[in-house]
Amino acid sequence: MYYYKLYGLRIASDLELCYVPELPEQERGLEPELIIEERALPEGEAREPVCYSVIRKEKCILANSYCFLYIEQGRRLYYEKKETATLTRLNGYILGWGIAMVFYQRGKTSIHCSCVSGDEGAVLISGNSGSGKSTVTGELLKRGYTLMADDVAVVWAKESGEIYASPAFPYRKVCRNELERMGAAQDSAVYIDEDKDKFLVPYEGGFSTDSRPVHALFLLKFGAQDEVSITEAVGAEKFTLCMEAVFLAPLLGKQLYEPEIGVRMLDFASKVPVYVITRPVNKDTRDEVVKKLMSVL
Repeated sequence: MYYYKLYGLRIASDLELCYVPELPEQERGLEPELIIEERALPEGEAREPVCYSVIRKEKCILANSYCFLYIEQGRRLYYEKKETATLTRLNGYILGWGIAMVFYQRGKTSIHCSCVSGDEGAVLISGNSGSGKSTVTGELLKRGYTLMADDVAVVWAKESGEIYASPAFPYRKVCRNELERMGAAQDSAVYIDEDKDKFLVPYEGGFSTDSRPVHALFLLKFGAQDEVSITEAVGAEKFTLCMEAVFLAPLLGKQLYEPEIGVRMLDFASKVPVYVITRPVNKDTRDEVVKKLMSVL
């Protein structure tokens, strides 16, 4: 078995998880909070030949072209490999959708975003594919911020009510153009997504291993304008934007607005400032975007 620490959880896994920090020796004797192991789907469960999902609090089933995942009460994640499975593909699916389902069952929320840590706390950077998350994250890392998560951040409320983000693992998921800017990192990059032309790259800079209070959420988008603008979201729009940033939103559908998730995100929206940064299409505005973002930090 391998032993890891991920989003604050102690994990025992029979599958090697690339780039995930190992569990400290002093915690090896403690009971794992999540077990990941290879096991066939229970008898009677659907085995559709194409991608599908069944999402419930007590069990979740996910399937794609190379594996089935079965998540049970947020404490066990079983995977059944198909012939097309590879270690890289399994890692990508388990550490993305699989872990997001684990926290769904554990009552925490996964946000589709990058997360960096600074003196003010955790800064979340969200947006649709191609909106510039990787580029902006890279610029903040150059300015002294430390990485907490890339692609998925887990947020939760402490007993005091303050919203916190937990660290993931030191890697970055970047598009081809961003990888080319990174130079030497190309040698260790792993191609993981043919649809979006993305690579998984180990991150060797500063990485935060502690949970941090969430300072702000920034949403990046394109607009029909010539200059970069920033506005603070308020009211119903703010809540809607937060809900759209939930990582599982595409799979949950109407379940996204169940009372439990809705209440958690309403609490998040009431306590965390949310800013929308709109930038023009087909124009390199990274410096302007970062400048706008830094102006409110």
